[in-house]
Amino acid sequence: MQHTYLRYECADAFGLISATASSKVPHSNSTLSFASTNKGCPIVLTSAGSHCIGFHVKTTNPTIKIGHREDQNGGIGTGKALNSAQVVCLDVAHEVSDGNCRVATGWVDGAVRVFAITSDELNTEGGLGLVQTLLDDKDADDEYISREPLVLNGHSGSPIRSIIFDTKNSARLASGSSDGSVVLWDVVEECGLFRLLGHRGAITDIYFASLENGSLDLLITSSLDGLVKVWDLNGQCCVQTIASHRGKVWAAALMVEDPYVRSDVSGYDSDNIIESQRARLITGDDDGQAKVWSVHTPPRHRNSYHSSNNAPHEIAIVEDSGDEASTDYCEYMGSLRLPSTVSTPDEHVSNIRFDYSGRYVGVLHANSKSIYIYGVRSPQESLRRKQRRLSRKRQKEKKAQEEEMKQTSTKNKKRGILDDHMEEESENTGTKAAKSEIQLVKGEAGDEFEFLGTATASHKIRDFVFVPWKEKGSIV
Repeated sequence: MQHTYLRYECADAFGLISATASSKVPHSNSTLSFASTNKGCPIVLTSAGSHCIGFHVKTTNPTIKIGHREDQNGGIGTGKALNSAQVVCLDVAHEVSDGNCRVATGWVDGAVRVFAITSDELNTEGGLGLVQTLLDDKDADDEYISREPLVLNGHSGSPIRSIIFDTKNSARLASGSSDGSVVLWDVVEECGLFRLLGHRGAITDIYFASLENGSLDLLITSSLDGLVKVWDLNGQCCVQTIASHRGKVWAAALMVEDPYVRSDVSGYDSDNIIESQRARLITGDDDGQAKVWSVHTPPRHRNSYHSSNNAPHEIAIVEDSGDEASTDYCEYMGSLRLPSTVSTPDEHVSNIRFDYSGRYVGVLHANSKSIYIYGVRSPQESLRRKQRRLSRKRQKEKKAQEEEMKQTSTKNKKRGILDDHMEEESENTGTKAAKSEIQLVKGEAGDEFEFLGTATASHKIRDFVFVPWKEKGSIV
């Protein structure tokens, strides 16, 4: 008996702006991405079934449509036709030299498809330019362009959950699937480099992290198995596993700033200039909290690096780590706090995103209509807050010591062993204060992140992205 509903399948997408693949695989955190160029307004790309549709941010009109026309294996009505797969996640890499870009898409069928788009095709404002159309050439208009994408198969049919380009090297692409495997690709050579195995749950987010001027090449992955792993791409191995989350890790976001120079640090020689690089990882799990981690080169690795390279001067302050023997690449700094006037959501964190300048971060919870926006303080502002926090701590300690000395002097009129002990403590006050200065570099999440407000919609929000575009006179 032939089922009549198998006679028809979707051949194109018009107004659909979200994939229904969430019913087949867990929700992806990368369904939105910007494909802007320097010549025009940003184009936001979103998954739309078996397509990707781009919308002009200013006019909100659809400007480009991306799809893949494959051979009809089995024919229409068999469930294995040209568009049976759907786009789950996507990312964009820009080629600064010629203004072109690559769009990498992860599909339900386990394939990674990379589309090459020129700047002229991307900034089409007059109409909907259709690239790699699913329709036949005879049915397509003259303005439609048909090109075969680069198809990468390496996940054994497991649905792709996360995909990302390396911002430092757009030729490198990383993809993670539902079976927990991560594959690193070279889109120029059109081949897979290697596979990383270690997760037992679906990959939720992937990020490249380059530290020490590129000498340390890291990859950070989060998974539904509750683990966050740090991989050394040079050694192709896992160098740290964070297992302190409560339940599944649903989302992660990474910010890596360029090395900055800071001087006139309290307690140190003002002539000593310290080169530092700030990298922060934020993860969200089932408890609804966004946890902040400091990503840095372990002191042991940093000391060996500078000694092997004969650095002209050693770094005087170990950034965010007081243990010289530590081998951890990520250290916990605390969680992002909400003010008492804002209700704390009960659902898990579903998505976290930094803006393109690294000045703001948004946190979205599942089944929520609001996005919590936090501001990222500059390194100088964070340092001043650390100093104030340290000063308040010292005042409390001093006040507690004074109270203790008063009580002791009242109980002990005569000089005794206890008074000698208190004198020794007072003599060591300067030493303790000097040691407390080292704790200044061990920052907390509250020193660097401040709550700004919420962005509320009239409906539940599934995904969001910051616009990489500024008006005239804008500082954002």
